[in-house]
Amino acid sequence: MNLIVTGTLVPDATGLFVEAGVYGGYPYYRRGDGAWFIWSSGQGWYIGSSLGSMPDARWWNQETNPVGIYQPYNGGEGIATAVSAGGEIVIGTVDYLRELIYGHNNNLACI
Repeated sequence: MNLIVTGTLVPDATGLFVEAGVYGGYPYYRRGDGAWFIWSSGQGWYIGSSLGSMPDARWWNQETNPVGIYQPYNGGEGIATAVSAGGEIVIGTVDYLRELIYGHNNNLACI
């Protein structure tokens, strides 16, 4: 499963997150540019700039899966929403994919 994170977030952690492996027995997800991760501590899910680092986590939810609403944490601002991106495979140039994911104004587009 891949995830799409939306919201008006500071810092901006929105975008497409691809399942990238396992951390602590749970799948983790990485945004395409590698700047943000979604991972589990076993007691909730976090969005942060470093995999597994609680001090770098900015949003969290208490759910048993990564889909849902994430509340601000450690200085993050705004409410993040993570939804399943489905299983589609998109093939195209880097510029095409960047525009598809972020739109013309570097905001997350509905895909």
